[in-house]
Formats: sequence, structure tokens, C-alpha cells
Amino acid sequence: MGDIEQEEGRFRALFESMTQGVVYQDAGGQITAANPAAQELLGLSLDELRGRASPDPRWRATDEQGRDFPGDRHPAMVALRTGEVVRGTVMGVFNPRAGEHRWLLVDAVPQFRDGAAKPHEVYTLFIDITYWKQMEEAVREREEQTRFMAEVM
Repeated sequence: MGDIEQEEGRFRALFESMTQGVVYQDAGGQITAANPAAQELLGLSLDELRGRASPDPRWRATDEQGRDFPGDRHPAMVALRTGEVVRGTVMGVFNPRAGEHRWLLVDAVPQFRDGAAKPHEVYTLFIDITYWKQMEEAVREREEQTRFMAEVM
């Protein structure tokens, strides 16, 4: 096995085994590839993901305040439009397999061919932060209860 094949094998193993979701989208925003973690976090198979784009309403995407998160503002679409890396976007997406929204922390990285001014694709990395968002909400509710009790007393 040559050096190139060995490197490709190492990257393939990383892509397949990492716990962070990775999705590749072409210049038009259509998903072309997704690792197993992304498929699990999004609740869709690779076949179900391929060809789907950020503006697709089936994502049922929301921002941190629970408002609709338009597809053209999704990190991948912003990175494709601006050519700049987008980091730290929090968004909720509906996971049909789990039947619930999942909160994701998302980064999007545009990819350029040599000398090109516009990206030809973007990859998006994300982790599931649902647990932390639930804990944040529980703390907020507890603080509200404490504040109410203090006012009553």
C-alpha cells in the first residue's frame, strides 16, 4: 500500500469513527456525504441525507430562542455565500428517528479549489449539546422558582 492510500485509509477511519457529525455539501448546498455520527445525530440515513439542502423545511430548524432558523442562515449556507469559516452556531434540528429536536453546536468550513474565488463545497462539523441545553433550561426554571418564592415571602 502506497503513502497516498495509507493516508486516505487513515482519514476514512477517522471520518467513520469520530463522534462529531460531519456533513459535506456542494456549492448549491446539497448534501453529498455524511459520516455515521452525523447520520445518528440527524436521525437520517446517508441515502435520506444525500441531496437534502439547508433550506429544506423538514429540518424544522430553530434558533436558541425557539424561532424558525431560515435555511439561508444555516452555517453551511453562510460559509458558501461568504467564503468564510462560521464557528459556534447553536441550532436545533428535528431528529425523526428520536422524534425530538436535538441541539447542535455547528462549525462550517468552506473549501476552495486552487485559485477559485468561491467555494466549491463546505463541510460542517457539529456536536450534540442537547444535554447542556436541557440543563441550562432546568437552571433557568429553578432560578425563576427561587425568585418567585423570594417575592412571595
